[in-house]
Amino acid sequence: MYSRALIAWNRFDRYLVTALLTAFFVWVVFQGEGGLQSGAITAIWLVALPLSALIVSASILMRGTARLFGGLTLGLLTLYTALVAVSIVWSLIPSATWLEFNRTVTYLAVFATGITLARLWSKSWLPIIAATTLTVSVVVIYALLAKVAPASVAPDEVFARLRVPFNYWNAVGLSAAFGAPLFLWLGTEERIHRLLRAAAYPLLGLCLVALLLSYSRGGLLIAIIGVVCWFILAPPKRLSSIPILGASIIAATPAVAWTFSKSALTEDNVDLVSREAAGWELGMVLVLLSVFLYGAALLLQWLESTGPLSARTWAGVGKYSLGILVVIPVVVVVALATSDKGLTGNIESGWNSLTSEEATTPANSPSRFGSTASVRSRYWREAGDIWVNHYYKGSGAGTFEITRKQYRRSPVVVAHAHGQVPQALADLGLAGVLLIVFAGLAWLVAAYRTLTPAAGARMKSWEPERSGFTVMTVLVIMFGIHSAIDWTWYVPGVALPMLLIAGCVAGRGPLTRALPAIGSLGRYKMIARTAAAVVVLAAAGLAMWSVAQPQRASDKVDRALELSDEKKFEQAAAEARSAHRTNPTSVEPFFALSTIEHTSGNLRGGLGPLEQAVRLQPANPLAWERLGEYFLFDLGRAQDALSVLQRAVFLNPHDVNISQLFIKAEAALEIKRQREAEAERRLKRLKKRRKARAQAEQELMQNSQTPR
Repeated sequence: MYSRALIAWNRFDRYLVTALLTAFFVWVVFQGEGGLQSGAITAIWLVALPLSALIVSASILMRGTARLFGGLTLGLLTLYTALVAVSIVWSLIPSATWLEFNRTVTYLAVFATGITLARLWSKSWLPIIAATTLTVSVVVIYALLAKVAPASVAPDEVFARLRVPFNYWNAVGLSAAFGAPLFLWLGTEERIHRLLRAAAYPLLGLCLVALLLSYSRGGLLIAIIGVVCWFILAPPKRLSSIPILGASIIAATPAVAWTFSKSALTEDNVDLVSREAAGWELGMVLVLLSVFLYGAALLLQWLESTGPLSARTWAGVGKYSLGILVVIPVVVVVALATSDKGLTGNIESGWNSLTSEEATTPANSPSRFGSTASVRSRYWREAGDIWVNHYYKGSGAGTFEITRKQYRRSPVVVAHAHGQVPQALADLGLAGVLLIVFAGLAWLVAAYRTLTPAAGARMKSWEPERSGFTVMTVLVIMFGIHSAIDWTWYVPGVALPMLLIAGCVAGRGPLTRALPAIGSLGRYKMIARTAAAVVVLAAAGLAMWSVAQPQRASDKVDRALELSDEKKFEQAAAEARSAHRTNPTSVEPFFALSTIEHTSGNLRGGLGPLEQAVRLQPANPLAWERLGEYFLFDLGRAQDALSVLQRAVFLNPHDVNISQLFIKAEAALEIKRQREAEAERRLKRLKKRRKARAQAEQELMQNSQTPR
């Protein structure tokens, strides 16, 4: 029985692991979306952490202390995670830092899992890359369905740009960009069945359409970088990649041009009926594109099988293709030089648009591709301002969203600095930036070691493993560059697969090196390995506890407010206090407790929790706003409200609600002063009348006593 199970596993292990990984990746994509919903990402972390712990523990038991490739990168990421954890001590918003630690420790665990899989199983690279390819295919097809069948996929969508399933268009664009090297790899890997290889053509064509319909300029740039890296790192695949790339571009171009001509598909705020009608037409176009590309792929395969092209012919194809690639930038340069502004004028204008904070953000239309204007310079400047005031240690991990409000020059609300480097600079100071940058450099060294033969070893001519690790290296480079200019680091559906791939590439070591053998162990070695595995499991348990606490506290706050609505005030207050004990870094339990006391009629009792919230997070403008609002409307203490709201305005000067509260407090205080002045005048008049009356009475009395 055991032998049969082992035979079945050895035969189907790659397919089973691929299916499980694909299911996990797709679930993360749809569960996590843009990474902004705490409840959704908490569920992801609670699944990823135990799975990672089990795999890492198994590797420790089976591989032990064999040389750890990628150890330097892992160590630097561990230090970065430790810095995130320690920053809660000085964090301006400790509750945000706790959430950021939960994210970072999960990312560390997934990266370690990638290293472990490379050490544990020699065939692990294939299920990982296959699962990533399938996930990208699902994301692209589902995103296009939002256009083809909007009533079923995105009935309430108001934007023309593709943004499902991430609810963020640049994440869709990046996922589609991943398809470029992935499907070039798939279409050129000769050991894969020809029918499956042929699918690379239509899938790459759909990726190009989805990329352009997301209007993601960063995604388009990353796709170009990915193709260039693939051509550089995989020389034997260059010529065979050209037909795939060329056919896909040729077929996708008219499809995209037709789509851009349809206002129902390219304009915002289009009614559902019009979107449905245009969607069916787009669906037919995409079907024709897919059929054409799949047929072209089969035809090319048949021609190749009947008479393989000679090396001279392939060389000619390569020269002509290279010539076309060279001509494109030349045409662009000539067009810019002959325009009204000239070449230097266009370059200067484009650079100013890119870096100016006053630049107008381009519309959500195809015209975005012709504009360099961006608002990222605002966020990067804000991150720099925060760093200047918190030079060495930053304001605390995850605090940029709130601390930037003091430095922003417009009321625009953003959650991240649109770049992991400026985000780390603001949140963790110089130490955070250095750790994240050196971790990236260490990974590049590890990837180079993996793709380069060891000293004295000979690498066979481009075996599938080398092709697979090459395309995985390209994917991680693409993700790293994009994360430097956008906040896709925080999108779990994009970040988790790339971190797993990055760990696998770093942990493999030279491809000419065989994995360490699993031999019998002595008693003491087995005890040591078991102890190390137990430590890993215990650390994962603590991390899971840390991940669960903020969400448990949030659920308790919701429950407390529900009990308050049901007039069960004692139970509600007890639940709110329990939420505070569960997450003592959050101000939400204090807000809930104040609401409960106010609802029960205890106005004085509702003041104390808000004062505690201000003491807990004095840099949070929301805490000051809630306290000032309570002073103003519930207690009628306009002077105290004005004093509190002055601090809120300082911390968030461009918030309309705070400004209106401040104006109302000033008006209430002025009315109060006017009433007091009027009361004082009345009192003076009353005193004057009383004094006059007393004098009159005294004179009358004196006159009555005078003898006549």
